[in-house]
Amino acid sequence: MKTLYVHIGWPKTGTTYLQTILFGKKFNIGEILRQGVFPLPCLFSGLALPEITKIRDKPEAMISDRLTKALEAEATECHSIVVSHEAYASLECESIDKLASVFSEFDVKIIAYLRPQDQQCESYWKQWHITEMSFDQWYCQYLKEPLQYWNTLQSWADRF
Repeated sequence: MKTLYVHIGWPKTGTTYLQTILFGKKFNIGEILRQGVFPLPCLFSGLALPEITKIRDKPEAMISDRLTKALEAEATECHSIVVSHEAYASLECESIDKLASVFSEFDVKIIAYLRPQDQQCESYWKQWHITEMSFDQWYCQYLKEPLQYWNTLQSWADRF
């Protein structure tokens, strides 16, 4: 049974760095494949919203077919597959249920990197404060409540 590592890539937790190593233009796919690892950036689109929408709206069979097609050409000799996307931190329970069913043929390992809430908030502010809002205004508009790490991780743990 192949192992499928599902990286739930919360923004501002090193996700882009990890994805650059695994999927970026400068990575060495030959070496990664020789290590027995097949990197699969996402199931549908490079952008979070289309990825979430397609997982939510597509029938399970279509998601399974997409995964099969993505794996059949390259991953036959690999013992591990890595899927990573920021969208997975935002999936609702029904979408995670679909993925659990689609991934049932694999030994699934969930990976998530977390940052302390204050560092996460500061990082968001530094990246996204392009408007002329005060920090307090920005915080109230964009981060009305703390990030729900526990709830998201529990949703994944309950299914895998």
